[in-house]
Order: sequence, then C-alpha cells, then structure tokens
Amino acid sequence: EKNSDKVEKFTRAIVKAMEFVNTHKAEEIAKILAPSFNGTSEASLTTAIQAYKDILPLVRRLTRQYIPCLDFA
Repeated sequence: EKNSDKVEKFTRAIVKAMEFVNTHKAEEIAKILAPSFNGTSEASLTTAIQAYKDILPLVRRLTRQYIPCLDFA
C-alpha cells in the first residue's frame, strides 16, 4: 500500500501520545501544550485535558472492539 510506512508511523505516534496522556497529570500536559495554544489559559487546557482523560476508558474499550490492531494499555 502506498505510504503504509507513514500511516504506521502516524498510528504509533497517536498511541504514544495517548500513553503519555494516560501516565501524566492534566496539569503537566497543559504546561507542555500551552505554547501551542496561544491565548488559552493553562486552567482551560487542564480542564479540557482532564475531560479527555475521563473518557479514555471508553476510547480504550472501543479501540479494542473495533480496531484491535491499535490496542494500547
């Protein structure tokens, strides 16, 4: 398949990012991301990140069910 190496690298990066989110506090992640969200407070970023973290169990369950090749811890 054309660009399959790029698709695989992209997919691995997404899984790695999700693992990072799973193993770090929302406040830590917000500090890292803040420079990329100019004009957004760290408090707002923290709230959004925490909301994302709160739905991760559902994301994991759906991933295992519908896209097993992307299974992550």
